Amino acid sequence: MSESRCFNLGIEYGRVETLLKRRFSLISTIALFSVLILFFFAATVISGSAATLQHSLEGYTLEPQEKWTHGNVDGWPAEDCVPFRYTVENKGEASEPFNSKIKFDHIRNGITGIEDFEDITVPAGTIDGPYYEDDDPGRIVGYYWWNTTGLEKGDYILTWCARLSNETGLWPGASVHVSTENGGSRDVPIMTGVTEVGYSITGKKFNDENYDGEYNNEPGIGGWTIELVQDGDVICSTMTDTDGVYTFDDLPPGTYTVREVQDPVWFQTCPPTGTYVIDLTGGDVTDVNFGNAGTL
Repeated sequence: MSESRCFNLGIEYGRVETLLKRRFSLISTIALFSVLILFFFAATVISGSAATLQHSLEGYTLEPQEKWTHGNVDGWPAEDCVPFRYTVENKGEASEPFNSKIKFDHIRNGITGIEDFEDITVPAGTIDGPYYEDDDPGRIVGYYWWNTTGLEKGDYILTWCARLSNETGLWPGASVHVSTENGGSRDVPIMTGVTEVGYSITGKKFNDENYDGEYNNEPGIGGWTIELVQDGDVICSTMTDTDGVYTFDDLPPGTYTVREVQDPVWFQTCPPTGTYVIDLTGGDVTDVNFGNAGTL
């Protein structure tokens, strides 16, 4: 083969090699852009999907004015049931998967804060619970699961009330909490710095005409002193009215002894022990009656 022929072939091979490199570079560039476009599209879809669900947790406060709030819930005494609502809005056109864990402070250091949820209204899906788990030493958290197969476009409002225990005023903290875990944690605290629930003890002082130690619609005895004792001290006393009725009210939870002041003209027939010991934690107590009969 002549020298010029070899030279021409070398030039041709060089042109082919250059052309192939350019095409390979173009193909690589197109592939890279395709990957970037797909990545961007996927990220946009995922981001858009997450953004279509909007979440709002609110509690109903009594102070300083009655309203729904995302902030502190004030003014509720122990044993009341505090209203809550959790709103989820799907702003997109497609159905979106949705599940949420709704938690509440149940027990801390042996004190019960929120007993449970009541009057739950579920707009879609199901609500499962309550379940309980140890969160920290001495702390138990209760929770429910709101489960759905998907939320179509629109608003969904889950409502319930959180039942405060009769020990809420003793809670070791400024507030008990209700929170949700979806789309970012949301928390609404119920402030415990409120007046504890006021219980009452009511009874009647009666003339036990048949000496049987039981109240049988017998006449009341007015003007008789009844004493309320706690930890060995008389903390309050009151006089029976003209019908023999007496009341101690606005009492915080605790253990109390109720007794009458003795009168030598009368002897006591009821109760057999002479006094009542009352564990005042579950509500008002009535029929704490004292019977007396005149001396024979």
